Amino acid sequence: MKPYFITFILLFFISIESKGQTAVQSNGLYTTTTAASISVTFTSNNTATNLIVVHVDWGDNTKTVTGVTDNNGNVYNRIANTHITWNTSWSGELWYTYNIKVTPNAKITVKATFSATPAVHMQLYINEYSGMLTTSAPLDQSNANFGTALSVTTGSVTTTLANELIYAVGIGGGAGTITVGSGFTSNSTYAVSESNIVESQTLVNAGTVNAPFNNSATSPWLAQIATFQTSISPLPIGLVDFTAQCNANNVVINWTTASEIDNNYFTIERSKDAFEFNSIGTIKGAGNSSDNINYSFTDTNPFAGEGYYRLKQTDYNGNSTTFNIVVTDCEPNVAPVFLHYNNQAGTITIDINSDMSAEYTSCIYDEQGRRVSAQQFYHDKENRDYSIDVSSLRAGIYFMSLESAGNRTTQKFLIR
Repeated sequence: MKPYFITFILLFFISIESKGQTAVQSNGLYTTTTAASISVTFTSNNTATNLIVVHVDWGDNTKTVTGVTDNNGNVYNRIANTHITWNTSWSGELWYTYNIKVTPNAKITVKATFSATPAVHMQLYINEYSGMLTTSAPLDQSNANFGTALSVTTGSVTTTLANELIYAVGIGGGAGTITVGSGFTSNSTYAVSESNIVESQTLVNAGTVNAPFNNSATSPWLAQIATFQTSISPLPIGLVDFTAQCNANNVVINWTTASEIDNNYFTIERSKDAFEFNSIGTIKGAGNSSDNINYSFTDTNPFAGEGYYRLKQTDYNGNSTTFNIVVTDCEPNVAPVFLHYNNQAGTITIDINSDMSAEYTSCIYDEQGRRVSAQQFYHDKENRDYSIDVSSLRAGIYFMSLESAGNRTTQKFLIR
């Protein structure tokens, strides 16, 4: 192999002056003119890599939300534990998308689509936040609650990391006025005819949090909460570097962590096309550490040519974080090739003395340089020998050419 590698370095800096997330903008719509979908457009241009959180509720629990989309093709995910039916027949839930794509000088329009037209009402509230984790899905915890008492609460959740964004929404039935709770900041910059509010805060230390609201009268209400990791939330591991290097017929993968929080194990994944990855091994993590720790894994059966590797970390709760990709371009050494002609069977067997997985093209030429046979096959350490039928060839001298990943070897053989 040619010793060629690319190193991807991840450095994480925490600034004590950083405020983590910022509520960028919001908009909303409440309507009793129902339809099969409801759309809301942000009031200003959006910023790439930000987070969008969506609250949708509707007055008909026989209907469901089949999807949330926008005009930029961002993928929205329904937030678990937030779908709830309240006030007998009303329903509501949260959705989100992160690391958003934007169109320059354009505003995102978010649309929620229902299984059918709700009977009573529809409402959609959209909020954009900056300073969020973008390397993996930032959602951490979520919950929903409903009632009629003056005390409005989402119920408690326990965050995993420090400096998480706490998003909460309170929806009132109309009789009372719901206002922002203690310790939270209102993110509702739009005017609606109903008693509704979105609020948020950054929870500096990981722990249990409950988002309260104030209600002026006893009436039905819905409260939902979702927490998100921000760019200054400490990741389960502080990854200093991650490299993959060609070494003989292997690829050696090394990485270093500066810190680990509840880190159970690492998974090393490999791909030929940088899209579909498969696990090729796991390495036990250190659990909790504040020291630099070096790890190594050897891929003994790498792809010839380009190969893509990435690292996935899994904590004790089963949550995982996947890091960015590194690429290798390993050219195999020309492996010793042995040809064995069997006169009685009319076959020639190719024996490639290598454990390297690779695709080969074999071509047979006669003495005049005319190609008389061409085949392709896949070689690995489990399948080392390949037989080719040459019974139709006349007696004489021939040349076998084998090519793989730009490397070629040619051997002469005789058919009697």
